[in-house]
Amino acid sequence: VWGARGGRGGLAGAGPWGASGEESGASSALASAGGAAPTPVVKVMGGPRAQAQAQRLRRTVRQGLKAGHYPLALNQGLGGSYVFKGPAGESAAVAKPSDEEPLAPNNPKGFVGRALGDPGLKPTVRVGEAGLREVAASLLDHGGFSRVPVTALAHVQHPIFHVEAGLGGRPTSWRGAPTKLVSLQEFVEHDSDAGDCGASGFPVEEVHRIGILDIRIFNTDRHSGNILIRKKTAQQ
Repeated sequence: VWGARGGRGGLAGAGPWGASGEESGASSALASAGGAAPTPVVKVMGGPRAQAQAQRLRRTVRQGLKAGHYPLALNQGLGGSYVFKGPAGESAAVAKPSDEEPLAPNNPKGFVGRALGDPGLKPTVRVGEAGLREVAASLLDHGGFSRVPVTALAHVQHPIFHVEAGLGGRPTSWRGAPTKLVSLQEFVEHDSDAGDCGASGFPVEEVHRIGILDIRIFNTDRHSGNILIRKKTAQQ
């Protein structure tokens, strides 16, 4: 099973993205400053179609937070990416805050220096707007033709999100935890990316699905690292 993931290079955008990578977050239970369980803020933005499409994802993330599962910060990529868990502790979604994108003010990996709205790594993609493109790719993949995972803009609150020291610092509990605008994308399990496989093993139909998507959205950043592969079993 193939999926296209988007041009940002994280777990998807213009296509499925599943996250693999080293975990840098602790797997501890959440606690508010007063000891009482907090009410997670996970609010999907957009019109009726966008909200309806992402309601199951939103519900799963909220249930995972209420169950006390702490998200994991990913080390790969240039921007901030966090895997949020579902109620059973399974990987459910990847959140990428707009203000933690490469060159954005709160980038957790040191790639800072520009304001939101300034030209980004590519001049035509402004800092803080990559998430909008990921959501657009999801909405334009009608019927899941190109295997783009569900992606939505959402407001999410959590103390794991990064805030530069000069801008307030990262809180240690839910009290004062930042609420950020994030690209919230369904986590996609996968066995490898296209860089681990020879071209002769690529199903032609699936390659066409990805190519058609890239033409429609004018994606010029397709490469082996953002095509995810999952092997089918005999039963599938």
